[in-house]
Amino acid sequence: MNTTLRRRTLPLFFFLLLHLSSCATFTLEGGDTGSNAVNTRTEIVYLYGIAGQPDMKNLCGQNLPPGTQANKALATVKVRTNLLYMLCATLTLGMIQPIDIEYTCAVPCVVEH
Repeated sequence: MNTTLRRRTLPLFFFLLLHLSSCATFTLEGGDTGSNAVNTRTEIVYLYGIAGQPDMKNLCGQNLPPGTQANKALATVKVRTNLLYMLCATLTLGMIQPIDIEYTCAVPCVVEH
């Protein structure tokens, strides 16, 4: 009886260990000072990130007040996964993997005349 219980719980233990360890956060910080506004978006990458890279080019520098020079630099970027996202990636064999992206833009420069 005891060995059958171990045989059943051991795969469950490894399954939970694998998926609970899959919650990850990666942070990149630039040299510029960031604004206080944290923007969040959810992207979907394909084939474990090989295809479908998120477009991060034009995230900053829009809707600036007049007299402000556009600064398109990112100050910080955080990429997060969680248990549900990794379960989705596991069930689709890595074809679809959602990720959360949090970013702050660098403080724009004020143009003096």
